[in-house]
Amino acid sequence: VLGTTDDDYYGDLDDLRVSEDEVEYLMQGAERYLPDIRRARMIRAWVGIRPTLFAWGKNEDALSRDHKVFDHEAIAGVKGIVSIAGGKLASYRLMSEEAADLIGRKLGVNAKCQTHLIPLPGGDRMPDADALAEKYQAPVYAVHRMIYRQGSRAEQILELTREQPELKEMICHCEPVLACELVHCIRKEWATTLSDLRNRTRLGTGPCQGMRCAGMAAAVLAKELDLSAKQAEEELVSFLEKRWKGNRPVLEGKTLEQEELIQAKYFLVANLGRLVNRK
Repeated sequence: VLGTTDDDYYGDLDDLRVSEDEVEYLMQGAERYLPDIRRARMIRAWVGIRPTLFAWGKNEDALSRDHKVFDHEAIAGVKGIVSIAGGKLASYRLMSEEAADLIGRKLGVNAKCQTHLIPLPGGDRMPDADALAEKYQAPVYAVHRMIYRQGSRAEQILELTREQPELKEMICHCEPVLACELVHCIRKEWATTLSDLRNRTRLGTGPCQGMRCAGMAAAVLAKELDLSAKQAEEELVSFLEKRWKGNRPVLEGKTLEQEELIQAKYFLVANLGRLVNRK
Protein backbone atom coordinates (compact mmCIF):
# COMPACT_ATOMS: atom_id res chain seq x y z
CA VAL A 1 0.00 0.00 0.00
CA LEU A 2 1.49 3.32 -1.10
CA GLY A 3 0.31 6.70 0.09
CA THR A 4 -0.63 9.31 0.73
CA THR A 5 -0.98 12.44 -1.32
CA ASP A 6 -1.98 15.80 0.16
CA ASP A 7 -4.15 18.00 -2.03
CA ASP A 8 -6.95 20.45 -1.36
CA TYR A 9 -10.30 19.25 -2.70
CA TYR A 10 -13.34 21.39 -3.46
CA GLY A 11 -15.48 19.01 -5.50
CA ASP A 12 -18.32 16.58 -4.89
CA LEU A 13 -17.56 14.39 -1.86
CA ASP A 14 -19.51 11.56 -3.50
CA ASP A 15 -17.45 11.68 -6.69
CA LEU A 16 -13.81 11.40 -5.64
CA ARG A 17 -11.32 10.41 -8.32
CA VAL A 18 -7.65 9.38 -8.35
CA SER A 19 -5.57 11.18 -10.96
CA GLU A 20 -2.74 9.56 -12.90
CA ASP A 21 -0.46 12.34 -11.65
CA GLU A 22 -1.11 11.25 -8.06
CA VAL A 23 -0.23 7.65 -8.93
CA GLU A 24 2.99 8.75 -10.64
CA TYR A 25 3.90 10.99 -7.69
CA LEU A 26 3.67 8.03 -5.30
CA MET A 27 5.55 5.71 -7.63
CA GLN A 28 8.42 8.16 -8.02
CA GLY A 29 8.68 8.51 -4.26
CA ALA A 30 8.59 4.75 -3.70
CA GLU A 31 11.30 4.16 -6.33
CA ARG A 32 13.84 5.85 -4.07
CA TYR A 33 13.52 2.95 -1.64
CA LEU A 34 12.21 0.16 -3.89
CA PRO A 35 13.96 0.64 -7.26
CA ASP A 36 12.18 -2.31 -8.90
CA ILE A 37 8.68 -1.36 -7.76
CA ARG A 38 7.42 -0.72 -11.29
CA ARG A 39 7.91 -4.41 -12.02
CA ALA A 40 5.16 -5.19 -9.50
CA ARG A 41 1.52 -5.25 -10.52
CA MET A 42 -0.65 -2.39 -9.30
CA ILE A 43 -4.10 -3.74 -8.45
CA ARG A 44 -6.09 -0.56 -7.88
CA ALA A 45 -6.06 2.91 -6.35
CA TRP A 46 -8.42 4.51 -3.89
CA VAL A 47 -9.00 7.96 -2.49
CA GLY A 48 -10.64 9.54 0.53
CA ILE A 49 -11.09 12.93 2.12
CA ARG A 50 -9.14 13.67 5.29
CA PRO A 51 -11.00 16.29 7.37
CA THR A 52 -7.97 18.10 8.78
CA LEU A 53 -8.42 21.02 11.14
CA PHE A 54 -8.49 24.30 9.27
CA ALA A 55 -5.48 26.63 9.40
CA TRP A 56 -5.08 29.65 7.15
CA GLY A 57 -2.06 29.81 4.86
CA LYS A 58 -0.54 26.39 5.60
CA ASN A 59 0.30 23.80 2.94
CA GLU A 60 -1.80 20.66 3.02
CA ASP A 61 0.97 18.46 4.43
CA ALA A 62 1.65 20.96 7.24
CA LEU A 63 -1.87 20.84 8.67
CA SER A 64 -2.35 19.21 12.06
CA ARG A 65 -3.47 15.57 12.20
CA ASP A 66 -4.96 16.19 15.64
CA HIS A 67 -8.71 16.25 16.28
CA LYS A 68 -11.09 18.58 18.11
CA VAL A 69 -14.54 18.17 19.63
CA PHE A 70 -16.78 21.22 19.18
CA ASP A 71 -19.54 22.11 21.66
CA HIS A 72 -21.76 24.35 19.52
CA GLU A 73 -23.70 25.53 22.56
CA ALA A 74 -20.51 27.01 24.04
CA ILE A 75 -19.31 28.33 20.67
CA ALA A 76 -22.49 29.84 19.20
CA GLY A 77 -25.29 29.21 21.67
CA VAL A 78 -26.75 26.37 19.56
CA LYS A 79 -27.99 23.64 21.88
CA GLY A 80 -28.05 19.94 21.09
CA ILE A 81 -25.17 19.79 18.62
CA VAL A 82 -21.70 18.36 19.16
CA SER A 83 -19.34 17.73 16.23
CA ILE A 84 -15.83 16.40 15.65
CA ALA A 85 -13.26 17.42 13.04
CA GLY A 86 -9.76 16.28 12.21
CA GLY A 87 -8.21 13.08 13.51
CA LYS A 88 -7.31 9.82 11.81
CA LEU A 89 -8.73 6.32 11.71
CA ALA A 90 -6.10 5.15 14.21
CA SER A 91 -7.51 7.51 16.88
CA TYR A 92 -11.23 7.01 16.25
CA ARG A 93 -11.90 5.40 19.65
CA LEU A 94 -10.19 8.27 21.48
CA MET A 95 -12.26 10.74 19.44
CA SER A 96 -15.42 8.82 20.33
CA GLU A 97 -14.46 8.78 24.02
CA GLU A 98 -13.94 12.53 24.19
CA ALA A 99 -17.23 13.18 22.38
CA ALA A 100 -19.14 10.70 24.56
CA ASP A 101 -17.73 12.24 27.75
CA LEU A 102 -18.78 15.73 26.62
CA ILE A 103 -22.28 14.55 25.73
CA GLY A 104 -22.50 12.73 29.06
CA ARG A 105 -21.64 15.89 30.99
CA LYS A 106 -24.23 17.88 29.05
CA LEU A 107 -26.88 15.25 29.87
CA GLY A 108 -25.90 15.10 33.52
CA VAL A 109 -24.37 11.63 33.27
CA ASN A 110 -21.31 11.26 35.47
CA ALA A 111 -20.18 7.84 34.18
CA LYS A 112 -17.12 7.88 31.99
CA CYS A 113 -16.84 6.33 28.52
CA GLN A 114 -15.71 2.68 28.65
CA THR A 115 -14.50 2.24 25.07
CA HIS A 116 -10.87 1.79 26.17
CA LEU A 117 -11.88 -1.04 28.50
CA ILE A 118 -14.42 -2.95 26.42
CA PRO A 119 -13.22 -5.03 23.43
CA LEU A 120 -14.75 -4.49 20.03
CA PRO A 121 -17.31 -7.13 18.93
CA GLY A 122 -15.45 -10.40 18.45
CA GLY A 123 -12.34 -9.06 20.17
CA ASP A 124 -12.84 -10.85 23.49
CA ARG A 125 -10.72 -13.89 22.53
CA MET A 126 -8.81 -15.45 19.64
CA PRO A 127 -10.30 -18.77 18.47
CA ASP A 128 -8.16 -21.70 17.33
CA ALA A 129 -8.45 -21.57 13.54
CA ASP A 130 -7.24 -25.13 12.95
CA ALA A 131 -9.72 -26.50 15.49
CA LEU A 132 -12.63 -24.56 13.97
CA ALA A 133 -11.69 -25.69 10.46
CA GLU A 134 -11.65 -29.30 11.63
CA LYS A 135 -14.92 -28.95 13.57
CA TYR A 136 -16.86 -27.47 10.65
CA GLN A 137 -14.89 -29.14 7.83
CA ALA A 138 -14.12 -25.76 6.32
CA PRO A 139 -10.97 -24.59 4.45
CA VAL A 140 -8.44 -23.72 7.15
CA TYR A 141 -7.05 -20.67 5.35
CA ALA A 142 -10.56 -19.25 4.93
CA VAL A 143 -11.21 -19.77 8.64
CA HIS A 144 -7.94 -17.98 9.50
CA ARG A 145 -9.02 -14.98 7.44
CA MET A 146 -12.52 -15.05 8.90
CA ILE A 147 -11.05 -14.89 12.41
CA TYR A 148 -8.86 -11.98 11.32
CA ARG A 149 -12.00 -10.10 10.29
CA GLN A 150 -14.58 -11.37 12.78
CA GLY A 151 -12.62 -12.55 15.82
CA SER A 152 -14.54 -14.82 18.17
CA ARG A 153 -17.71 -14.43 16.09
CA ALA A 154 -16.17 -16.74 13.49
CA GLU A 155 -17.60 -19.79 15.28
CA GLN A 156 -21.08 -18.26 15.31
CA ILE A 157 -20.75 -17.64 11.58
CA LEU A 158 -19.53 -21.17 10.83
CA GLU A 159 -22.46 -22.54 12.82
CA LEU A 160 -24.68 -21.41 9.92
CA THR A 161 -23.19 -24.26 7.88
CA ARG A 162 -24.69 -26.88 10.21
CA GLU A 163 -28.11 -26.55 8.60
CA GLN A 164 -26.85 -25.22 5.27
CA PRO A 165 -23.61 -27.01 4.29
CA GLU A 166 -23.62 -25.15 0.97
CA LEU A 167 -22.66 -21.99 2.89
CA LYS A 168 -19.12 -23.39 3.16
CA GLU A 169 -18.67 -22.56 -0.53
CA MET A 170 -15.71 -20.29 -1.24
CA ILE A 171 -17.15 -17.15 -2.83
CA CYS A 172 -14.00 -15.01 -2.95
CA HIS A 173 -10.81 -17.02 -3.47
CA CYS A 174 -8.45 -14.06 -3.23
CA GLU A 175 -9.18 -13.07 0.38
CA PRO A 176 -10.83 -15.71 0.90
CA VAL A 177 -14.50 -15.35 1.90
CA LEU A 178 -17.02 -18.14 2.53
CA ALA A 179 -20.72 -17.80 1.75
CA CYS A 180 -21.62 -18.10 5.44
CA GLU A 181 -19.71 -14.90 6.22
CA LEU A 182 -21.63 -13.00 3.56
CA VAL A 183 -24.91 -14.33 4.96
CA HIS A 184 -23.88 -13.27 8.47
CA CYS A 185 -23.06 -9.73 7.29
CA ILE A 186 -26.43 -9.45 5.55
CA ARG A 187 -28.42 -10.80 8.50
CA LYS A 188 -26.52 -9.24 11.39
CA GLU A 189 -24.53 -6.27 10.08
CA TRP A 190 -27.05 -4.52 7.83
CA ALA A 191 -25.18 -5.21 4.60
CA THR A 192 -27.57 -4.50 1.72
CA THR A 193 -25.17 -4.07 -1.22
CA LEU A 194 -22.12 -5.78 -2.64
CA SER A 195 -20.09 -2.73 -1.62
CA ASP A 196 -21.25 -3.25 1.97
CA LEU A 197 -20.01 -6.83 1.76
CA ARG A 198 -16.72 -5.64 0.28
CA ASN A 199 -16.22 -3.18 3.13
CA ARG A 200 -16.89 -5.85 5.74
CA THR A 201 -15.12 -8.87 4.21
CA ARG A 202 -12.80 -7.46 1.49
CA LEU A 203 -14.85 -9.30 -1.12
CA GLY A 204 -13.54 -8.45 -4.58
CA THR A 205 -10.50 -6.48 -3.38
CA GLY A 206 -7.89 -9.09 -4.32
CA PRO A 207 -5.99 -9.56 -7.58
CA CYS A 208 -9.03 -10.69 -9.59
CA GLN A 209 -11.01 -7.56 -8.56
CA GLY A 210 -14.32 -9.41 -8.51
CA MET A 211 -13.97 -11.47 -11.68
CA ARG A 212 -14.50 -14.78 -9.86
CA CYS A 213 -16.58 -13.64 -6.89
CA ALA A 214 -18.87 -10.73 -7.79
CA GLY A 215 -21.47 -12.82 -9.61
CA MET A 216 -21.66 -15.49 -6.89
CA ALA A 217 -21.82 -12.83 -4.18
CA ALA A 218 -24.68 -11.13 -6.03
CA ALA A 219 -26.54 -14.45 -6.02
CA VAL A 220 -26.09 -14.77 -2.23
CA LEU A 221 -27.24 -11.18 -1.71
CA ALA A 222 -30.27 -11.65 -3.97
CA LYS A 223 -31.35 -14.81 -2.15
CA GLU A 224 -31.00 -13.29 1.32
CA LEU A 225 -32.76 -10.03 0.44
CA ASP A 226 -35.25 -11.59 -2.00
CA LEU A 227 -34.12 -9.33 -4.84
CA SER A 228 -35.57 -9.61 -8.31
CA ALA A 229 -33.33 -10.61 -11.21
CA LYS A 230 -33.28 -6.98 -12.37
CA GLN A 231 -32.35 -5.68 -8.91
CA ALA A 232 -29.58 -8.25 -8.55
CA GLU A 233 -28.16 -7.37 -11.94
CA GLU A 234 -28.30 -3.65 -11.23
CA GLU A 235 -26.41 -4.24 -7.98
CA LEU A 236 -23.78 -6.31 -9.78
CA VAL A 237 -23.28 -3.65 -12.46
CA SER A 238 -22.97 -0.96 -9.78
CA PHE A 239 -20.33 -2.99 -7.96
CA LEU A 240 -18.31 -3.58 -11.14
CA GLU A 241 -18.50 0.10 -12.02
CA LYS A 242 -17.06 1.01 -8.62
CA ARG A 243 -14.27 -1.54 -9.14
CA TRP A 244 -13.57 0.06 -12.54
CA LYS A 245 -13.36 3.50 -10.97
CA GLY A 246 -10.49 2.35 -8.75
CA ASN A 247 -8.80 0.32 -11.48
CA ARG A 248 -8.81 3.00 -14.17
CA PRO A 249 -5.87 5.11 -12.85
CA VAL A 250 -3.53 2.08 -12.79
CA LEU A 251 -4.62 0.18 -15.90
CA GLU A 252 -1.49 -1.13 -17.55
CA GLY A 253 0.18 -4.48 -18.13
CA LYS A 254 -1.34 -7.33 -16.15
CA THR A 255 -3.89 -5.05 -14.52
CA LEU A 256 -5.24 -4.08 -17.93
CA GLU A 257 -5.40 -7.75 -18.96
CA GLN A 258 -7.35 -8.53 -15.77
CA GLU A 259 -9.83 -5.75 -16.48
CA GLU A 260 -10.37 -7.09 -19.99
CA LEU A 261 -11.11 -10.52 -18.50
CA ILE A 262 -13.67 -9.00 -16.11
CA GLN A 263 -15.36 -7.08 -18.92
CA ALA A 264 -15.43 -10.16 -21.15
CA LYS A 265 -16.83 -12.46 -18.47
CA TYR A 266 -19.68 -10.27 -17.32
CA PHE A 267 -20.61 -8.12 -20.30
CA LEU A 268 -19.89 -10.53 -23.16
CA VAL A 269 -20.15 -14.12 -21.89
CA ALA A 270 -22.80 -13.46 -19.22
CA ASN A 271 -24.45 -10.65 -21.23
CA LEU A 272 -24.65 -8.51 -18.10
CA GLY A 273 -26.80 -5.44 -18.55
CA ARG A 274 -29.55 -7.00 -20.63
CA LEU A 275 -32.08 -6.51 -17.80
CA VAL A 276 -30.63 -3.24 -16.57
CA ASN A 277 -30.97 -1.57 -19.96
CA ARG A 278 -34.33 -3.04 -20.83
CA LYS A 279 -37.07 -0.45 -21.29
